[in-house]
Amino acid sequence: DAVQNIIDSVESFLLSYQNVLSLTVITVEVTDKQDVLDALDAYYLLSANVKAELTAEKALLDSLLLEINSQTPTEALVLEFRTDHATALALTVLTVQASDRFIVEQALAAYEL
Repeated sequence: DAVQNIIDSVESFLLSYQNVLSLTVITVEVTDKQDVLDALDAYYLLSANVKAELTAEKALLDSLLLEINSQTPTEALVLEFRTDHATALALTVLTVQASDRFIVEQALAAYEL
């Protein structure tokens, strides 16, 4: 049943990332960054229906990442972005393929934060 699959996926996400989802912008630290990024990566892999049920959690993860980034020097953030998304940044209009969509979307999402 499709509805049950959505419920199961939501519950699985909430259980898997309960520690990071219990953080707030006051309690989050720079050392939590990888956990936040892992949760966001998992979120991006979910179906649109499951994402629709996790809008509050996505907003929290985004705000946690913004807070972490505000605690990190800009130069370090630029280097980290270029390193983490080097594959997507190396693509050109001549080399990009449909299979590159996920990494491009990840880079765009990271850039927006």
